[in-house]
Parts: sequence; structure tokens; C-alpha cells
Amino acid sequence: MHGVNAMPIAVLLARREIEARYRGALLGLLWPLVAPFVLLAVYWLFFGVILGLDRSAPIRSGFVLHLFSGYVVWDLFARLAGEGPELLGAQRTLLTRVRVPLETVFLSRLLYHLAHQAASLLVLLVVVVAGGRGVSAAVLWLPLLLAGLCAFSLAATMLAALVGLVLRDAREVVALVLVAWLFATPVFYDLDGLGPGLGAGTTAGALLRLNPMYWFTALFRDCLFAGPGPAPLALCALVAASLVLFLAVRGLLRRRRGLILDLL
Repeated sequence: MHGVNAMPIAVLLARREIEARYRGALLGLLWPLVAPFVLLAVYWLFFGVILGLDRSAPIRSGFVLHLFSGYVVWDLFARLAGEGPELLGAQRTLLTRVRVPLETVFLSRLLYHLAHQAASLLVLLVVVVAGGRGVSAAVLWLPLLLAGLCAFSLAATMLAALVGLVLRDAREVVALVLVAWLFATPVFYDLDGLGPGLGAGTTAGALLRLNPMYWFTALFRDCLFAGPGPAPLALCALVAASLVLFLAVRGLLRRRRGLILDLL
């Protein structure tokens, strides 16, 4: 089955699920745009107006956009990885009877969530530009960074799926890991602004910076918000490492396809 192109099948599956989800809905396919806009408005009302963090937090983008941009990056990764333990089991019939490549299942989920992330990113870009904060030419790095995020998210999801084949409560374990991982990722905070105890030269700061999601969120903000832009070497190294990880995990799935289908 290695010669079968998984992408066309994945596109079909993702499109069918999107159509099924929003068929008959009041706003239809506008919901992916409405939901992030409402979420951003809630962030602005609570954190910006009520708590006043947009004015008090020393963050170049303002706290609300800092938080929402981190959410856009984290949400794609967490949704995919969180589904990982049950993905293969949910598509048992497709895999055993139609015998599509294993990666088809993961690619279809990536495309489904990527469509929603694209809507969130569009809302974010519109708000940034409309708010007069401006974006620099560094925004052109975003497609490369998002490609790396997709590769890393797929690799994590595939590993979670493998764990789900042998561990009955893998879903609960992965959910707990994701909660801890979220707080180790600067979604709600600015790591560089937490004080000298978490600086790059400290042990705690160095450990936090080993987290790949730290670099995805930090470089995403560097690409998006006006400033010096991301360090090209760091961005390319992150994307390359993510692609290598994805290819390694995909190769493992392909080599163990028979065993995986037996476990299903």
C-alpha cells in the first residue's frame, strides 16, 4: 500500500467531515470564522477590559493578542494529539477493509483541524492589521513555520496512536500530558518576562526552552507581530527537526503496519 497516495483520500475524508459538521447549521461554514472571533472578543473583554492586562503586561503585542496567537498555535497541536489514542480504532473498517495507508487517517484529521486553524489565523491577522499594530515582511515565514508545526503535530499524534493500541487508558494519559505541556508552553505568559529565574541562562529556563512548542509559539509571534522577525536559523532548524521526526514516525508505522492492523 506504500504506492497509494494518501493525500487525495485524506482531502476527501476531511471535506466530508467538514460538510457533515456544518450541514444545516444556522451559520453553516461561517462558524469556523465566528467561533475564533467570539473567543477573541471574550479574551479582550475579560483580560483587556476587566483585568486591564493589555495595558499592564509588558508585551509588545498586548496581552490579548499574545494569548490568542499562542492559542492558535497550541490548539492545532493539542486537538490532533488529543485525538491520537483513538484515531486508529475509530477508522478500523477503513484501514482493514479498504486498506488505505495508515497515514491517511492522520492526514485527514490534520486537514480538518487545519481548516479551522486557518480561520482563526485569518481572524487574528485581520484584528492585528485593523488595530494598527502592523505586520512586517516576517509574516512571509509563516507558511514554513506552519509546515513544521503540522509535521510535529502529526508525529506526536502518530506516537499517541501507537500508545493507544497497547494502553487502554491512553486517552486519559495523553490528556494529562497535554495539560502539563500547555503550562510548559508560553501560551498564557511571556517566558522572557517572568524574571531572571527563567532566563535562557538558568536551568529552569533552559529546560522550558527544550519544549518544541515553546519555539513554535515564540517564532509564530515573531513572524506575526511587528518587530525584528524570527531568527532564520532557529526557524529552519525547528522545521527540519520536525520533518525528520515525522518521517521517522511515519516510517515506523509503515514497517509495523501488519502488527498495527492485528492490534486493531
